[in-house]
Amino acid sequence: MLLRAISAALVLAGLALAAPHARAEDVPPAPTTPSPIAAPTLHGNLALSLQEAIEMGLENNLNLEVQRHGPLIAEEDAVIAWGAYDPSFYGDTHYLDSETPNAVALNAQTTTSLKGVEGTGGFQGLIPWLGASYDLSLYSSRLETNNTIQSVSPAMRSIVSIGVSVPLLRGLIWNEPWTRVKVTKILHDAQLENFRTEVMDTVRDIEGAYWALIANEEQLRVEEKSLETAKALLEQTKTQYEVGVVSKVEVTEAEAGVAAREFSRITAEATYLTAQDRLIDLVLGPNLTAESKLMI
Repeated sequence: MLLRAISAALVLAGLALAAPHARAEDVPPAPTTPSPIAAPTLHGNLALSLQEAIEMGLENNLNLEVQRHGPLIAEEDAVIAWGAYDPSFYGDTHYLDSETPNAVALNAQTTTSLKGVEGTGGFQGLIPWLGASYDLSLYSSRLETNNTIQSVSPAMRSIVSIGVSVPLLRGLIWNEPWTRVKVTKILHDAQLENFRTEVMDTVRDIEGAYWALIANEEQLRVEEKSLETAKALLEQTKTQYEVGVVSKVEVTEAEAGVAAREFSRITAEATYLTAQDRLIDLVLGPNLTAESKLMI
């Protein structure tokens, strides 16, 4: 056995000498993984009044935070719907340079030329409720011609026109833009009412959980006091049994009473802890982690 051990040691030493020494730069660095950012863990006891519990619950409720933006989005949709009645401005201008063979005997020119600039501009839009439309435009031009019939050259002209059209049957009052305005107003009121409902439901749940926790805590105290009384009665019954005042049956009944009170205390404690979890979830919600240990 000694020779085998020596031979094995020599073989291992030879393998170590034969292997090349690894340099530090030849060793690849160990892969590093970014450490996840852990959420803050809540521990300990938290004293809360009902008002503080409601304020924290409203602040940390994600459903309420989402619902809070509903009326704002609906209000922007209503503004967009009213945008159909914003006036639109338009304008157009162009330069004229034309030559036309003369076809009128009174014109001494063989070819009539026309040069100048003319343009049109104005604004138009819809009138709410009626479905009517209006158009106010201005036409202006400055034209030069060699026509001998026309006495004024260059001739300047400006025309202002106002037009209003009202549908008599289809599109009167209940047209598409006005219907969209009315619908967005209803949706805004509905979103606002949904937000109010969500707030009231959240406050109701927090108040219910708060008073349920207090009631369960009092019930747990009652069960603990009842268990203490049952244990004291058991000790008294055992003492009476030892001196021969009562029988073994009464001792057994007292032990059964202690077991029943213990079961009631365990049930009340479980109910109390469940009420704790419900109130903590309503008040702190997304701020909790799996490692949080908190009591209110």
